[in-house]
Amino acid sequence: MKEAELLFIEANRAIDDKDLSEAKNILEEILSLEPSYGRAHNHLAWIYETELRDYSKACFHYKLAIKFSGKEYPVSYVNYMYLLLDMEDYETLSKLLVEAKNTKGIKQPIILYQQGRISEAKSKYIETYRLYKKAKKVSFDNGFIQVIDLEINRVYDKMTISEKIYTKVFL
Repeated sequence: MKEAELLFIEANRAIDDKDLSEAKNILEEILSLEPSYGRAHNHLAWIYETELRDYSKACFHYKLAIKFSGKEYPVSYVNYMYLLLDMEDYETLSKLLVEAKNTKGIKQPIILYQQGRISEAKSKYIETYRLYKKAKKVSFDNGFIQVIDLEINRVYDKMTISEKIYTKVFL
């Protein structure tokens, strides 16, 4: 096993132990040895996003994670999607969703869910409702389906009476 892989295992262990300072140091060491180690970029981005709230650096590392290992490690796409959603960068998120559709390991329900989140943020509740329903229909994950049901109910509550009637008649 290469040194970078052994260090990555250590970084994962540090993350599991909630020693994020140590994990960050190890991930940076990995990237000094092997700058194209995509998984290390993903994990470092996650630390920048969730712990340090440095969204600029998080975006930078998610982009590198996708560039170097997005096809083999699609979780980088999903993590980056959630960050872009939190940042309300819907334009970049829409482009990423198009790219992610053609990536093995990215499930269609996740794409539809993210598209729905963009629509909801733009107050397009009928479109959101339709996307969430479609995500539910194509999902095989019971936990995800439960989340989608909550999302559908929340969006329905936001709708006007005419929008609610439309969904009952046409969707």
